[in-house]
Order: sequence, then structure tokens, then C-alpha cells
Amino acid sequence: MAMKRFLASFVARRGIGGDANAAFRVPTIAADELPLEPVSHPPSDNDVLMHEHEWAQLELLPTTRLPEIRRHLAAVRVAAGVNAVDGGWSTPHPRRLQRGVVVAGPEPLRLLEKTLKLRAGVTPTLFARQGVAGRLTGGFSFPVHPQATLYGYVTGHHVPVLGLLPGDLADDAALFSALNLLPQAWGLVLVDWCAQRVLGRDGPVL
Repeated sequence: MAMKRFLASFVARRGIGGDANAAFRVPTIAADELPLEPVSHPPSDNDVLMHEHEWAQLELLPTTRLPEIRRHLAAVRVAAGVNAVDGGWSTPHPRRLQRGVVVAGPEPLRLLEKTLKLRAGVTPTLFARQGVAGRLTGGFSFPVHPQATLYGYVTGHHVPVLGLLPGDLADDAALFSALNLLPQAWGLVLVDWCAQRVLGRDGPVL
């Protein structure tokens, strides 16, 4: 019962919508199969929480994948127009990206800690309309800005997803601040799938 009350409150605060008959608030979602562990108790205020529809909506990807990103953005734009309804979208377009390497190395998490000069924080917990989806296996988070949390997970010797979870008051300044904490040599851009844009260190790329 406590978990259900927490979920209802969480969904209401996020403005995502928990009613199965309501319009979706996002035009697209990541169709990733995530490594999740069960959660048996309500999360605390110190946990990093996100709805499954927030997963990888803002994500860092190598510039070498820009042609692929451009194709996916075009598909999102078309689907967003077709699926638009009053209050949102009838169904979100599923993005099926081939997950590759975003950060690599013998110890990619240690590399991120050294680069950001921060200790890795708690692993994110994901929620769905039906309840708790689970806690991300091998997950991590970094509070890189008062209005932005960097997150992802490690598998093998690389990070396949490096996302940015914005706060309620996040603006472009917060996004650029987070992006510029990562070395230029890593060659990453920030893809905002819902806004259908790509940001580089110096401004819009697509």
C-alpha cells in the first residue's frame, strides 16, 4: 500500500499521467531492454527516481552516430505529427537504437568519477504505470548540476547509456553545463529526443 501511494504521488509530481486512458505526455520513448533488479520497499528521498518514459530522453551519444541520430529524429517528427491528440500523443514512437559504447575503459565508472571529480551516487530506480519497474543493475548517478543528474549503467567494460535527468527547473544553461563537464575528446553530443534537437558544446548541432 505504501508503494502504491508513493507511486501515485511520484507520477503526479512528474506530470507524466498514471491513467491508462490518458494521452501520453511524450512523443517518443526508448525501446531499451534494461537490466533491472526488484525493489521491495518504497524509495527514499535520496534515491534517483525516474519514470520509464523518462529513460534516455536526454542522452549523450558519440558524434560518429550523427547520421543515425538524424534518421531517428526524422522518424520521431513524423510519428509525433501522426500521433498527436488533445493533451499529448495517442502512442509514443519507440526508438530502437543499437546500444554501443558511450564511455569505455577497464574501469569506466572510475573514469567518470575522476573526470567529474565526484563519487558515483545511487543507482536509478525506474517506475512504470503499473508500479515499480526495478532498480538499474550496474547503475550509477552523478549530481552534475542542481537541475541535472547524469546517470547510466556499466556492462562489461563500457557504459552503453549515459543519460541526463533534468530537474523541474532545468533550462538549456543546465544542460550545457552538464555537457561541458565531459572532455571534448570524448566527442559526445546531447540528444533531446522529445524536443527533437541535438546540442553540442557550443550550441545546437541538429
